[in-house]
Parts: sequence; structure tokens; C-alpha cells
Amino acid sequence: MTREFLRNRGLSIFPEAGRAYHIRTFEVDRELIEADVYFGETALINARSSFAFDDARLAEELEKLNVPLEHLELPYKSNYPF
Repeated sequence: MTREFLRNRGLSIFPEAGRAYHIRTFEVDRELIEADVYFGETALINARSSFAFDDARLAEELEKLNVPLEHLELPYKSNYPF
């Protein structure tokens, strides 16, 4: 599934290590956040994607976003929606 996802985005190279990071940034209308409701792709504003295929590139991409690597949390630790 990951290879197909990447091919659909114009990326055909997938390292043998099998590591791929999808870095996404987006905005969401404040009303959706305040209503504490589920939102999907169609509600995303200014959505952008980048990809990294190793830890060094991931760190570079996060640095561009001013996000320190040590601030990342595993998805199951997120409390959104509140």
C-alpha cells in the first residue's frame, strides 16, 4: 500500500530499508476545532506534503518547519479531538 501511495504522488523510488515518512502540514477552519468534530481531507486548507526516506532527511524536513524531532509524539498519544 505504501508503494502505491508513493507512486500515486509521482515517487517511484522506495529504499530497500522500507522506511518512508510522509510529512504533512495543513490548516483547518477554527470552527471545526472549536466544535471538536471529525474532519476529512476536504476540510484541509493549505495542505502540503513532503517525503523523507531516511532519518536524516526527516530531520531536515522538520527543521524547515521549525519542529524539533524530539517534539514528535506517536499518533496514539495524541489527544485530538480533545
